[in-house]
Amino acid sequence: MIFMAVRNILFPVLLTLTLCILLASGARAVQPDEVLQDPLLEARARAISEGLRCLVCQNQSIDDSEAPLAKDLRLLVRERLKQGDSDQQVVDFIVARVSHDDPMVRGAYAHAHQSQRTNECRED
Repeated sequence: MIFMAVRNILFPVLLTLTLCILLASGARAVQPDEVLQDPLLEARARAISEGLRCLVCQNQSIDDSEAPLAKDLRLLVRERLKQGDSDQQVVDFIVARVSHDDPMVRGAYAHAHQSQRTNECRED
């Protein structure tokens, strides 16, 4: 009887703690000072940033990456959206800005679905 009471109390607490840990580990690199006040523009910025690869940590999107370059590009995405660019115009601008007409870089930076995410990002 006591076991059942303890289990009924501890199970929700442990479940809540586990969920909090899982959610915290999947947190994005986007800092509070980067977030746009307009929720629709911010949602568009996040969607665009999730599809663009970080050139420093190529296995992460710029939305996930903590590299300074990724932060600069996230800010640039938001600035272009505030200026009224469409999502595709923003992507085209970013790709043109970083590709320098290099097809390898352009290919690595193309707006595509993410295949994997890692938490390893080194700026060597």
